[in-house]
Amino acid sequence: MLVKSITLKNFRQYKGEQKIDFSVDPDKNITVIKGENGAGKTTLLESFSWCLYKKLNLPNKDRLLNTDLANRLKPKDTAELFVKINLEHNNTEYFIKRSEEFMKKDNEDLDRKSRDFNIQMKKNDGTLKDIKRPKREIDNILPDDLSTYFFFDGERIENLSKSNRKGKKDLSEAVKNILGLDILLNAEKHLRKLVKEFESDYNDDNSSQMKSLREELREDRKKEKKYKKLVNTNEEEIEEVKEKIEELTEKIKANASAAEKQKAREQYEDQIESLERDIEALKEDIEKINKDNLPEFIASKLLSLCRDKFDLSELESKGISGIDGSAIDSIIESGRCICGQKIKKGEKHYQKLLEQKKYQPPASLGTIIIQFNDKTEDVKNKGSNFVNSFEEKYKDIERKRDQIENLERKVEEISQELRDAEDVKELEEKKENHEEELEELKDKHTDNLSELKKVKGEIENKEAELDKLALNSTKNTKIAVRKRYANEVKKEILEYYKKKEEEVREKLNAKVSEVFDQLIETNHKIEINDDYTFRVIDIDGEDATSQGQDVITSFAFIGGLIKLAKERHEDIEVTEPYPLIMDAPFAKLSKAHRKNVANVLPEIVEQFILFTVDSQYEGDIEEAIQGQIGKEYELDMKIEDEKYTEVIGG
Repeated sequence: MLVKSITLKNFRQYKGEQKIDFSVDPDKNITVIKGENGAGKTTLLESFSWCLYKKLNLPNKDRLLNTDLANRLKPKDTAELFVKINLEHNNTEYFIKRSEEFMKKDNEDLDRKSRDFNIQMKKNDGTLKDIKRPKREIDNILPDDLSTYFFFDGERIENLSKSNRKGKKDLSEAVKNILGLDILLNAEKHLRKLVKEFESDYNDDNSSQMKSLREELREDRKKEKKYKKLVNTNEEEIEEVKEKIEELTEKIKANASAAEKQKAREQYEDQIESLERDIEALKEDIEKINKDNLPEFIASKLLSLCRDKFDLSELESKGISGIDGSAIDSIIESGRCICGQKIKKGEKHYQKLLEQKKYQPPASLGTIIIQFNDKTEDVKNKGSNFVNSFEEKYKDIERKRDQIENLERKVEEISQELRDAEDVKELEEKKENHEEELEELKDKHTDNLSELKKVKGEIENKEAELDKLALNSTKNTKIAVRKRYANEVKKEILEYYKKKEEEVREKLNAKVSEVFDQLIETNHKIEINDDYTFRVIDIDGEDATSQGQDVITSFAFIGGLIKLAKERHEDIEVTEPYPLIMDAPFAKLSKAHRKNVANVLPEIVEQFILFTVDSQYEGDIEEAIQGQIGKEYELDMKIEDEKYTEVIGG
């Protein structure tokens, strides 16, 4: 299956018709779709699932119609949304469309008027033929449970590598589905059902022994069902407790340094308190400076404004040193100057003396102005000292506030680390309790397994005895023979399945290791255990893993599985190509691993569709795949008058 295009109309944030044509060029098999967080990459990935299987793993999944469009509808107005996929499978082109129509009600709610799902197939003459059973056709093209191994978001990529119950089940199901082993299990399940049907057809009218055996078998099968359920429950509980123990073990390791971090935080908090006391002392100093010198500072500003209005040099030159106003009065009164010149009222010499008196002390204008000038200089100097002192104190406060801010940041970082931290002793106690619980569960599991084995043995014996009685009855001979054949075939299928699963796991291990070696930057190796968990080992054969390596194991598994599925096997043949569609696959990879993944995965599949953000894509990844890019798009998020996403490029 190769995806040729997808068209979205009014689907979530995609307003109007937005179409993306995917590259199907074998030499340029990569389609890159870039978009920042919130632009609609995940919605685009989920639109495949909604169109094909009516599944949507998004918040508010019932809100399918574009919000802006829905808000603009008037009562009785209608609007359609759809997702349409054009793909090619087994050399046949298909057009798959799922749509819904809504109408705005008087109370502003939306009412779904209709929904439709249809598939059209292009015939050899170019005309389109409607498929009568679209769901069945989808199962033939790409079954729902199989699709999850070709459509990956970042979280699923990360979870795939985890060795918990979900992770193991995921890996096991992937092998069974993609490589066809589930067909064998379905056949065994069908034969098991058939055996019971044969048994129920036995005619026991003339045999009380057969009636009794059949009744006992019914009761034993109830017991078998009960103990199977108990065993499965025990296994789930055991795995759950193991996970809790592992989680507590990690917490204990993480919390071992909690005491040191707590001590560092206390030291930082003490430093903050000391700096805050210093700041308060500086504030008191500033308050004292204001009290003592602020009036002079303000006065200096006002006096300087007045001072600029006078020509002090001129005023200073008009005054005569050593003479005051009373001396001039004495000269005028005597009528004669010390130089002998007569002074007569009204004459120019008389007027000159009166004018000069203005510039002589004690009350002369010149003297006052000169004294004003001297006072201004004094106030100016005090005002300047006030500014310098104030600025120095204030700068000191700012420096200490910066120090406090840095220390508070460190305190917050430590607090964040310690926020989820628990007392190590308490963690140890919890771990011990869980370990005791685990031993109890293992004992229960052993007991229930023993009971299950016992009841199975009883069922086998009673079935054999019942079949023996049936063979001695003319009415039941044919049924007994058919039942025996069905049991033998079932037995052969199970033995064959066990053998094939082991072979497939060995081949998968080789393929996964091959891909892992191409992806990893260190000398680590990978192994797949019997229960489908991964084991990453270092050069010394010791277990070694990290978050980055965990994600690499996921990519190695995906790549190895696809490589194995593409090969021809003696009994199972899978030759149809499938796309690999990934949303934000590089988020938790190192720079070197990102480049390796970008180089390897597109070489494994016929079609690689990558959703990414610029920050993860630009640089090494873009450089690594540039020559293989057939199509490139940008998801442009509009957030002005309306909020929607527009597809640009191609």
